[in-house]
Amino acid sequence: MLPGHAQFDYFTFAATYVFACILGVASNAPGGIGVFEAAMLKAVPVSEEALIASLVLFRVIYYLVPFLFALAFLGAHESFRR
Repeated sequence: MLPGHAQFDYFTFAATYVFACILGVASNAPGGIGVFEAAMLKAVPVSEEALIASLVLFRVIYYLVPFLFALAFLGAHESFRR
């Protein structure tokens, strides 16, 4: 989800991502929201606009979409039970 002109390799990004995830868990913020984004903004050498767009897309794909699927499956399950 990052721009193609980024100036870093996969392993550097993976280490930064893991570190940001650990900071998010250690902060006890729900979902690490805010802490993860701040760590990524400080560590990844990409323009802020592109990175913020990538982080919003990350949150939508990994948090909002599974929630909507689970909500739909729960509704279907409850409707079949009645």
